[in-house]
Amino acid sequence: MQIGNGIDNLHGWSVSAGLSSNETVIEINAYKSRLAIIVPPEYRVELEGTAFKGSMENLTTGGLPGSPHLLVHGSAYKSTVIVTSRDPEALLS
Repeated sequence: MQIGNGIDNLHGWSVSAGLSSNETVIEINAYKSRLAIIVPPEYRVELEGTAFKGSMENLTTGGLPGSPHLLVHGSAYKSTVIVTSRDPEALLS
């Protein structure tokens, strides 16, 4: 994502409908952007990467055992990246 705002909503996705396996990787590279990735609360989420003059935050609660595992990997340059199971509009304001 380059210069802008974005929201990716994964609510309603299941292993059969949206996530092709029990572990899925999302690669992000944000540049001067604000990005929120919304996941169902039962997902196990791991966020790893590098933020330069920005931030990357995993605000999820840890998920449920046996639920899909989502790995979000990438970089944020002068950007904010948030992974949450809540309304991101309040978080990105």
